[in-house]
Order: sequence, then C-alpha cells, then structure tokens
Amino acid sequence: MSSFQGQMRRAVESALIYPASARATGQHGRARVTFDYLDGRVSGISLSQSSGSSVLDQAALATIRSAHYPPPPPEMSHRTLHLSIFVEFKGGT
Repeated sequence: MSSFQGQMRRAVESALIYPASARATGQHGRARVTFDYLDGRVSGISLSQSSGSSVLDQAALATIRSAHYPPPPPEMSHRTLHLSIFVEFKGGT
C-alpha cells in the first residue's frame, strides 16, 4: 500500500499548478482534500482542511480533479478507497 500511496502523491504533485495570483502575492499553505478513488478515477472531492486562502483551496481541488492517477494494485481493484491528501503550495512550487 505504501508504494501505491507514493504513486498517488506523485500524481497529485505532478498535476499541481500554483496560481499565478497567489504566487505573485506570496500566498502559501497546504490544503487537505478528501476524495474517493475507484480504479483510477476520483469522485466526491471535498476540502477537509483549508489552506487559509480561497485561491489556494480552489487550486487544491482543481489539482485533485485534474491529476492522472495510477491504476490500483490487483488487491485494491474494484474497491472504493477513501483518501485524504495534503496539497501544498510553497515558494518555488
């Protein structure tokens, strides 16, 4: 499971787009996003912890929606996983 979690994290990190307006004003933070994952698709995406910035929160939700997720390992196939991931926006991102 930890290898799969790492793949999920990398999928999110590679989809992350730091909003130009937030970067220009020095906004940073991390938002926790909760979602359901089933066979490479996500649904039920919601913000479970705010970054403190509505711009970053919306970007975090968009990141989860747009990421390209790996297929599940065979033992997790056809099972809905309830996941929670921090999406972090920091200088240099």
